[in-house]
Amino acid sequence: MRVDAATKWVVLDTRLVRHTGIGTYIRTLFSRLPRLGDGLEYLAISNPGLPRVGTFPVLTVRSRPLDLTTQLLPFELRGVNAALLHVPYITAPLLWPGRLVITIHDLIPLILPETIPSRVRRGAFHLWVRMAARKATVIVTDSECSRRDIVRLLRVPSRKVVVIPPAIGEEFLPVDHNRAGDARRLPSGERYFLSVGRHKPHKNLSRLIRAFHRVRQEQRAALVIAGPEPPPADLRHEVQRLGLEHTVQFAGHVDDADLPGYYQAAVAVVIPSLYEGFGLPALEGMACGTPVVASNRAALPEVVGDAALLIDPEDEHGLAAAMLRLLRDDSLRQELRERGLARAQTFSAQTSAARLADIYRALAQE
Repeated sequence: MRVDAATKWVVLDTRLVRHTGIGTYIRTLFSRLPRLGDGLEYLAISNPGLPRVGTFPVLTVRSRPLDLTTQLLPFELRGVNAALLHVPYITAPLLWPGRLVITIHDLIPLILPETIPSRVRRGAFHLWVRMAARKATVIVTDSECSRRDIVRLLRVPSRKVVVIPPAIGEEFLPVDHNRAGDARRLPSGERYFLSVGRHKPHKNLSRLIRAFHRVRQEQRAALVIAGPEPPPADLRHEVQRLGLEHTVQFAGHVDDADLPGYYQAAVAVVIPSLYEGFGLPALEGMACGTPVVASNRAALPEVVGDAALLIDPEDEHGLAAAMLRLLRDDSLRQELRERGLARAQTFSAQTSAARLADIYRALAQE
């Protein structure tokens, strides 16, 4: 498209709209941004063939968001009268000449280096996130936990870092459990616990599987692990070693339209992560009325408040005990359901989007 040179644009980078985590951020927050006024308009940049976000005009670019070609973005936008650029991840174009907003969701590779086994990739993350943080005019992050990490580890002024919680889709709602879920996807139609997310080391899935093995020794249940990639060999081996092939299901990628049903029919969503910068599955589960068992580390206590059972993620006995409590105690499940629904209501996509728009307006007026 041809961009009106007389219009002042707030440029939104939507090139990762199909990404598992960042894509959710783009779809749920950018699409809800309110009008800016004062002659400011939104302009989305995208790569060929990607879905549109919201109703903004779209400028198609060739540079890719997660490789070095993203450094060409300033040249692709040289004809755009940009008030600012918002890149919702760390690989920001370091040659961008104007105001720059970036979103740093977490610093997990700095805190748990084993999450990036490759020394080269780990070094690239360290270098890029530090340069992007220095370059940014404003850094948006998802939680107070991540804000503290960014200030401490990247040594940026605290006034530069703003907490705006991410949002979830409107499809995450409580429903009648008789209509929820896809029982055909379960190993045997049993009641099940749910884990949602990528199969990364910080997700602590090996301990979850071992804790579930303890649960199975006392109570019938299943475990469904949903994630965008095939399970790594160590998780498959752990399932086989414990004889859980028929009760642990790796569900693979679950479409956004189907995911609420998985939550709604689960006994609980279990998030035993060693670290999370926010933990969207906790919010998605609470919004669906599903009890949550969550780690007592990093941002998860901040997200769930008093609406979840908190556990030490390195204590398999404690995790198994929490799961057994939820299998056996109907009143506890109902209490956590009610608390979770109330807690989820305190996170508003409209409020978060409005706060983003306030940042844009303030920067454009400087």
